[in-house]
Amino acid sequence: MLSYFLSLLLTLFILFLTDIAKAAVFCVSNSSELHSALTSATSNGEDDVIKIVQGTYNGSFIYASHEPYDVTIEGGYTAGCASRVVNPTNTVLNGGGNGP
Repeated sequence: MLSYFLSLLLTLFILFLTDIAKAAVFCVSNSSELHSALTSATSNGEDDVIKIVQGTYNGSFIYASHEPYDVTIEGGYTAGCASRVVNPTNTVLNGGGNGP
């Protein structure tokens, strides 16, 4: 009986961890893709990670969501988001002084 209980507890724990680890991952390489990823992230019902390929992105980028999920935005990725070089000068979001 104890082994059954421990097996059940372990299974529930693994299912719980699996559910926590779910996140939508976006790899973007231009302003249009970034806008699309931000729009999708506002209402997709899960945590989101937006990986941005190195470069300068011009536009007014807005993220406004009422969902209880996180969004993580990371820059510095190489083409296809294969690897990442953390350097604040290699990925720039340029709003041109425009904002809400």
